[in-house]
Amino acid sequence: MNRFARVTRNLAILFTGNLVNKAAGAVLFIVLARHVGASGLGKYAFAVAFTALFAALPDLGLNTMLVRAVARDRSSASKYLGNVAALRALLAVLAFCLTGIGLSVGVWTGRIKPDTAPIVWLVAGAAFFASVGNGVRWSFQAFERLQYEAVLAGGESLLMLAGGVLVLVSGFGLIELTAVQLGLSVLACAAGLLLTTTRIARPAFELDRAFCKQLIIGAVPFILMFVLTRVYFNFDTVLLSFLRGDAETGRYTAAYRFITMFQMIPMLCNFAVFPVMVEAAAGPKEEFSRVVERSFRYMIILGLGIGVTTTVFAAPIIQLLYGMKFVETAPVLRLLIWMSCCYFVTNVSYCAVIACHRERAVVTIGGIVLGTNVVCNLFLIPRWGATGAACAILVSESLSCGLFLRQVARSVEAIRWGRLFLRPVCAAAVTAIPAWLLLETHLVVGLGGVAVVYLVLLLLVGAIPAGDLRLARAFMSEKVRVQSEE
Repeated sequence: MNRFARVTRNLAILFTGNLVNKAAGAVLFIVLARHVGASGLGKYAFAVAFTALFAALPDLGLNTMLVRAVARDRSSASKYLGNVAALRALLAVLAFCLTGIGLSVGVWTGRIKPDTAPIVWLVAGAAFFASVGNGVRWSFQAFERLQYEAVLAGGESLLMLAGGVLVLVSGFGLIELTAVQLGLSVLACAAGLLLTTTRIARPAFELDRAFCKQLIIGAVPFILMFVLTRVYFNFDTVLLSFLRGDAETGRYTAAYRFITMFQMIPMLCNFAVFPVMVEAAAGPKEEFSRVVERSFRYMIILGLGIGVTTTVFAAPIIQLLYGMKFVETAPVLRLLIWMSCCYFVTNVSYCAVIACHRERAVVTIGGIVLGTNVVCNLFLIPRWGATGAACAILVSESLSCGLFLRQVARSVEAIRWGRLFLRPVCAAAVTAIPAWLLLETHLVVGLGGVAVVYLVLLLLVGAIPAGDLRLARAFMSEKVRVQSEE
């Protein structure tokens, strides 16, 4: 199977599982917002963000390095699986204890309300079992058995949707909802361990100190980047809760949760493309450049299309999803969606830079961007609240995108940057005109019309090369032929 077919197959599998995952999570989030309101949503968002700050410790950000190592030498899987699982289990215990200490200090100082504490404890418990499970689930990507990850992620989300909706419509609240979340996290952890042991490789459960020490030393850049990223994406929610209260935190989270549904797109693409990038980086430079350029092309196209459409239709989208109580969220969404557009490009850049073994540059960029984000949040949130938080992350994500693109330009030759950006930008800019004209129509009609116009313009300006279209048609024809033979 050629690279294009492998990437397409992996994307199809991941897209199906994660579409179920994100769709179920989105429906549950909407039901939660409508049942508990902005204040209740703010409490839940704070619990998740506060726990995530400590949950960075067991996860370590090792996945990228582990996938790269095992994808090259699958015979080493058992040793990696056993040591990483044991190490993460120990660190998960430490993270849970640190979360408890931080929570106790917050309640004692009055920064965290006592009625929020049980929610944080339950979310922290769910994060503990998720960390233990993730100690082995990275192997699905290394072995390209992405269907297992799709089934686990999708199944857990569907069960959470069913249990969460049942809890909420029965008149229960956030404590009962997070208790269901904890129970499902335990089940997902057990299922991940079972699948890994029976379908991937039997982990040699041990704690080889020399091996773990070598692993951590080699992964220092990944660990630092992962910790910086966790703080980067959760600091604003925690600070907003401290300074502006639960209601404004809830409105900000409502807008942020909407864009996370789109952020799964670059994450899925990178999940499927990264092993191919690593393989291509070891071969001819022209092949590596081709893989990287194609990844950039479609992330730019998707990011710009989603950005223009959401900017125009922000108000009706918020009203449809959350109701009139959240109508003040629309300006925040218009800012955050462009942060998401930058995120599309940044994710591809990150994978390309890691494939070139420029981990130090990644950590340096992460530190610069995190510092910028913290300063912007401290300055803007007290003045503008949720809008200030959105401005802060837009500024820092734009900076991150620019710095990563600079590193890619230094590491990867022969990328036609003008063609990559100019043509999609022109198509997106022209699409904004019919989008505004369709604003007064039914939302579904408007969104569908904008999508058709944007696709036509992309084809007219040549943003999608004829070679890619031929590859796609050939792949689909091959799939149809195989299915008919079966």
